[in-house]
Amino acid sequence: MMYSARIDIPAPPNRVFAVLTDPSLAKLWAPEVIEARLEGELGVGAVGHVLVKEFGRKFQVKSLVTRYEKDTAIAYEMTTPMWSGNIEYSLRSQPQGTTLEFLFKPAKPRGWEAHPFAPSRFGDTPDGSAHTPQEARSVAFGR
Repeated sequence: MMYSARIDIPAPPNRVFAVLTDPSLAKLWAPEVIEARLEGELGVGAVGHVLVKEFGRKFQVKSLVTRYEKDTAIAYEMTTPMWSGNIEYSLRSQPQGTTLEFLFKPAKPRGWEAHPFAPSRFGDTPDGSAHTPQEARSVAFGR
């Protein structure tokens, strides 16, 4: 599954890219952002840390830059407590400004695997059999 969007912006690619990649300006185009910071120089391998508030919940988002082409494209692997995925922004110069394209490819959801009673987290029993979620609860709580 993928999600995509496209918008034409009446500004040159270098200005759009500057706003898109400056952590201090993230709140301008992503209202759920509370604060954002970048570890290291912007480029492949840089790590962004963002505190987000959505639906009344605050959580951390980590972004690892996987592609960086100044004024043309940036992509990163985004990880949150419940999901992860790859995000890519591509910019194309147009006579009237810039076409900004967004692509999001979510990874397999992580919420269930991270749940303390998920079979993959609870692991196999000594005899090689796996616990079902119900068995895991029974073992954990002695019921």
